[in-house]
Amino acid sequence: MESPRVAVADPTDPSVSQQIKVGTYSYSSSSKESPLPDRRTHDTLTGTANYSSLLTAIDEAIGMTDPLNPDSMVLYIDLEGFREINTTFGQQTGNRLLIEVARRLIDTCPEGDVICRAFCDEFILLLENISMSHDRSYRLGRIRQCFDEPFILGDQEISVNPSMGGAVITDREMTASKAINYAEEAMQQVRKYGQKGLFIADEKMIRELELRGRLDGMINDALQNNRFFLLYQPIIDLETGRACRAEALLRLRDKNGTVLQASEFITAIEQMHQQITVDKWVLTEFIHTIRMTHNELPDICEFRLSMNLSSGSLSSMGYADHFLSNLRLEGISPNSISLEIREAQQLANNPVPLENLAALSHAGAEIIMDHFGNKNINLRELHSLSLRSVKIDGSFLNRLLLDHPREKQILLSLIAIAKILDYRIIAEGIEEKSVADDLLSLGCESAQGYFYAKPMPMGDLILFVKALNAEIEKKSGAMKTDFGCSSFTA
Repeated sequence: MESPRVAVADPTDPSVSQQIKVGTYSYSSSSKESPLPDRRTHDTLTGTANYSSLLTAIDEAIGMTDPLNPDSMVLYIDLEGFREINTTFGQQTGNRLLIEVARRLIDTCPEGDVICRAFCDEFILLLENISMSHDRSYRLGRIRQCFDEPFILGDQEISVNPSMGGAVITDREMTASKAINYAEEAMQQVRKYGQKGLFIADEKMIRELELRGRLDGMINDALQNNRFFLLYQPIIDLETGRACRAEALLRLRDKNGTVLQASEFITAIEQMHQQITVDKWVLTEFIHTIRMTHNELPDICEFRLSMNLSSGSLSSMGYADHFLSNLRLEGISPNSISLEIREAQQLANNPVPLENLAALSHAGAEIIMDHFGNKNINLRELHSLSLRSVKIDGSFLNRLLLDHPREKQILLSLIAIAKILDYRIIAEGIEEKSVADDLLSLGCESAQGYFYAKPMPMGDLILFVKALNAEIEKKSGAMKTDFGCSSFTA
């Protein structure tokens, strides 16, 4: 395969004399009449292949791939700290650094490999004939060694620490853009988790990326075609057995009618920066259902609906005013709603969400901390969040079934802290009556979970609440009659 591999000329330094190979011809960089690299196929600064040429070369490699013995890899290299180098030493020094990095890569890689400066300080390589595992390790090690020695640029000595991610081209169904995407995501793993400078995309990562790609399409389709919807899970007062509130839970129905839970797509929404758009839809639907409960359950005092607030919305200036003005337009009191937050530590260290939470709480909305006890947060941060209630994380409750003394002590400590701070305590994830009984004895006021009911449409929730409360009233009336009292009236 004829590749756009090149050696490097420094167009900023006419004193350099070097034979340059561009495609199938060469020239001397010392000659004033020597052509610079063709910008249609090459990067004019470093002389390496440009992005378009790289895509062409990867497509050719894909077409020649043997799935039983794949021998091509895309390697994504990002120069950590390059912006700071540019700022500190100037753009000319930054440009010379990029040129020297390209030189070392070309000196290291054999003929047939393609070196591309893709975006500013990012290089993408197509490595050929790299099928054997030991050969792959050796070749990647050589490339990593390119950065072991500092770069001497005039009077400056600059060290560069690269983050590198690779993706093996495994079959002919892959596309060039996917191969680059996989390699870039592997490189991001180095940044996030410190994978010792190099990470190769594995099957798990590729499956997650494929799912994310499908979810991106689903979410855009859901926004355009109204495929989001809300279900409601009742929350039970452990003392009385009545349904005292319900939590709104976001769901997505794909084109085939399959329903996805929020945990399956919420991360994709955040990565697409669509959280605020989705939150606006949820708020509109949430307000509509509040009106339904007020109309259908007027005799149930203090029945609250709760919804989850994302850190993205809470971090928006004026979000509380926007939220409350929407309630006022519909004649809804903030006292009838609860708002659940998750990223407590992140919110507690940001003045904007703290202001929004304080305004919402002052207006009468109940602020609930979800997954209480699942993440570290100090008491001062808790106090700053304007909380009135906490939800005990369900992971603690599962251990009660197995009778773990240590886990029970942790749960008791969480409940004790909540009571000291005068928070109402809600437990989630209840699946057994014995757990509900234990929680009541430990001081929890409310609980939700499949033991009571699964999430349901609002119409079903209204019927559920009416039937449950009617049954409790009937039992209470029978008990009073047994003790010689008159019939019970709610």
